[in-house]
Amino acid sequence: MILLRGALAVIGGIAVFALALVAVNAGGKMLLGSDSDWINHSISTQVVWLCANAVCMIAGGYVAAWIAPRARVAHAVLVATIQAGLTLAAFLTVNDHTTPTWLWMAGIVATVPAAWLGGRLENATTKPTK
Repeated sequence: MILLRGALAVIGGIAVFALALVAVNAGGKMLLGSDSDWINHSISTQVVWLCANAVCMIAGGYVAAWIAPRARVAHAVLVATIQAGLTLAAFLTVNDHTTPTWLWMAGIVATVPAAWLGGRLENATTKPTK
């Protein structure tokens, strides 16, 4: 049961991150009209995207830690490690010449600290069990 709950924590963290990022993307498209590539509209939108990416990962790390049966922060960091690997794989295969390399790399670098912060926030809000 503990193993299943740990796996669900990781899956849940990744799902929350992905769904939150989809919502941010939809919001960006709504705010900037029909521009399908709103992230690369300007440096400002790229910084907003990077910050939103970090906030979404904080949420994913928080949820992973909340679901995890033990080693809560470790589960949050595992979520980030998997996501960083997926982002790196996307960067290496997508061949997207419109998004600057610095944005891809900054997103990857920010992933683990953001999830760690989410796990620590959840740890700080959880009441100790007796």
